[in-house]
Amino acid sequence: NTVKFCEGNTLTLNAQNPGCTYLWNTGETTQIIDVTSGGKYWVTLSNECGTITDTVEAIVESPLFDLELGNDTIICEGENLVLDTKYPNATTKWQDGSSLQTFTVNQTGLYYVKISNTCGNWSDSIYVEVLGTPVFSLGSDTTICGIDGSLNLTGPPGYNQYLWSTGETTPEILVNQHGFYHLTVSNQCFSYTDTIEVIPEYPLIVDLGP
Repeated sequence: NTVKFCEGNTLTLNAQNPGCTYLWNTGETTQIIDVTSGGKYWVTLSNECGTITDTVEAIVESPLFDLELGNDTIICEGENLVLDTKYPNATTKWQDGSSLQTFTVNQTGLYYVKISNTCGNWSDSIYVEVLGTPVFSLGSDTTICGIDGSLNLTGPPGYNQYLWSTGETTPEILVNQHGFYHLTVSNQCFSYTDTIEVIPEYPLIVDLGP
């Protein structure tokens, strides 16, 4: 048998069976003894009917102050992040009810764990964002006046990097020439490119005749 207690505390061992003669491996002869360190303890009980011995292993546990899942983080789609309490002997409960020391993450969400032993309870959480390919559209092909027209082309907001075929690196550019324009957008994991054609239109000439 095993019994656990927190460091700095006292564990009371009770041999029960009042009226017997007791002899502990510590040399004590009382029914109840107090111990403050881990190890194996056994007691021999004797009465007129005979003798019996029982053993227990006392395990000293420490506070779980170092529980740390890490800072909120980002991973790429297709990757796994393994969260680890680093306390294999603690009683563990993750947000989904599982009880292993580690938990594998591959979806965006808030993850948290609660661990405990005879010293108390500790908990921590982490938010993980999973980044996929930043798919977007510049829209349908569009027109500008072929003489002095201009047009704003706008990419999707909130990404790490923008690179237009013009060499510009802003989310939005102003164009005044016809042709094909493409934008490559990147997050921390992937890139995606979309293209739009700007088609010129010219002033109409109307002649209804004399």
